[in-house]
Amino acid sequence: MLMDLSALGWKEALFAAVVILALYVGYALLRLTKPKTATLPQVAPVDDAPLRGLQTEMVGVRAQLDALQSGLDLLTCEVEQIKAARAVSPQYNDALSLAQKGMRREDIAETCGISVGEADLVCALARSRQEGAT
Repeated sequence: MLMDLSALGWKEALFAAVVILALYVGYALLRLTKPKTATLPQVAPVDDAPLRGLQTEMVGVRAQLDALQSGLDLLTCEVEQIKAARAVSPQYNDALSLAQKGMRREDIAETCGISVGEADLVCALARSRQEGAT
């Protein structure tokens, strides 16, 4: 039952090499078309403490930002009120600045077109502001 290998010629050897090469190519193609199972890398457990600390700090910063925004809204409202008050009586603003410069009440009344009584009140207001500033 043993086969005599010496009787094989170059044709048979070439045929055997082609068969072996075809089997190898088939095996390689089979491996390329077979989907690979992805192995996920092992990740070390993460310490969540720094993340929680940052989240807590962010909540605090957000609260401060909200407080600052509320203060800014209040100041904006006050500025609008001051602008509205100035727009109502610009003649008294001129009178007040003249009174602060030391102009007499009669001259203020004539320059600004207000009564002497109003000029007297403006002068009193200017004096009270100067006393409050010192």
